[in-house]
This record gives sequence, structure tokens and C-alpha cells, in this order.
Amino acid sequence: MQPPTELILTPGAGLRFALRDHGAAPPDEAQLSAAERALLASHALGPEQHARWVRTRITLRWLMPQLGSVLEDDCGAPCPLDRAWMVAAAHAGDHVAVAAAPRHGERSALALELSPHRDTERAPWLLARLAVDPRALGSPLHAWAALRCALELRREPLYAQRPIPLAVTEASDGGAIVTGLGAPVRIRFLDRAGHLIALGREG
Repeated sequence: MQPPTELILTPGAGLRFALRDHGAAPPDEAQLSAAERALLASHALGPEQHARWVRTRITLRWLMPQLGSVLEDDCGAPCPLDRAWMVAAAHAGDHVAVAAAPRHGERSALALELSPHRDTERAPWLLARLAVDPRALGSPLHAWAALRCALELRREPLYAQRPIPLAVTEASDGGAIVTGLGAPVRIRFLDRAGHLIALGREG
């Protein structure tokens, strides 16, 4: 189990992050709030989706017990009932990454991408499908994770016709800048437990 990690994405803007390996055991729905259990019951999810849904809430509660119930926004993404906070989650196998941060307005957004190191061999092929240079950051996996995180942050589909091509360049702080989605998107990276984590925050 990874302990919570404090990160700073921009000066004065704190963000709490955690990565947990839940193993193969079924998640314990008893750890959900009544509101979360009611929302879950309204969905017809397959076993894998069901487990991810529950693990996301359990991990967020482990990271920040004061967060309260985490329901969904209009797109189905995790959203705290307490609108003073925003959250993000990503999954890879039995690992769940979550982040939480204060919201500073309706345009605030938070996104995570969790990429196992074993995806390194697939990354150049995935980037080629989007006409993105796999050598942009010196690491195809970093470029792929940054791109996916930026798309998640802006709620953009992966494959779409765009007037400006997508591109990934290295930022001066060791992160990445993704262009082609309106204003440039800044992405930070963490490397934990055999996974590359890309984090994006706006607002």
C-alpha cells in the first residue's frame, strides 16, 4: 500500500494523491456511503466495472475521509457531493490511483492517467495512430500518458477530427505540454510501483 503523497501542480495549489494495489479480492461495498450504494445499485455494471467503481470510492475515502460521498458528474466521472472538492481516478489491473484537490471555480478540472511500465512497447504504435511523435519526450510511454491525461482533462475523445494536430513537448519542469486542444495543457509525472502516473490540473 502506498501512503498518500502531497504534490504541488502550481504555486499554492496543493493536491493529494494515492496509489493502492487492491489485489484480486472483491471490494467491500460496506465501506461505501448510503448515497454511493444507492447510485451503484442504479447501474448495470459488469464485474470489472463494478469492482473499479467501488475501489475508486474506497481509495478516495482512504485518502481523504473528510471528502464524504463521491457520486458522479453528467459524464459519469467521480464527483464529490461536497462541491468544494474535485477528484480524479485511474485504474490499471488491481491498482487504483486517485487524486483530490480544492475546487477554485466551475472551470476547475483534475485528471489522472495510470500506465503500467509494460505498456512501453505498445506506446509508439498508439501514438502513431494519432500522428504524435513518439520521441517527443524521449519516452513514448510518457508521451502517451500525457496525451491521454490531457484528453481526459478537457473531456475530449481520443480519436476525433481536429483542426490543429495534437502534439506533446517537454516542459521546463520535467513535465509535458500538450497542444491541439485549445489552450496548452500542462502535465506532471510520477513513477510509482511499476506505473507511470500523469496528472493534470486546471483552475
